[in-house]
Amino acid sequence: MPELAAAAIVAINDAGDHIPGRPSRATVWRWVMHGIRGHRLESMLIGGRRYIAVDAIDRWLQAINGSNSFKSADTRKYRERSANAAHEALKSKGM
Repeated sequence: MPELAAAAIVAINDAGDHIPGRPSRATVWRWVMHGIRGHRLESMLIGGRRYIAVDAIDRWLQAINGSNSFKSADTRKYRERSANAAHEALKSKGM
């Protein structure tokens, strides 16, 4: 959880203004409660109201749109490269 003094926080109902496409309040609530692609939007409860740190929005957007979000590169060539890289790493450590 971010330090409150250092973090810019917004009410969950205003968080859509900080997300591209300006999603509705209901959509932001759904992302907080249920997530998307296995990632929930991080929020905090302060005095009975829910808030979101602006940097949490950035982290969440990177998580759902990052290169690891879709593991479609699970091809034979990809697996062989991964196995070779792991083998080389072990060999360099003398194992």
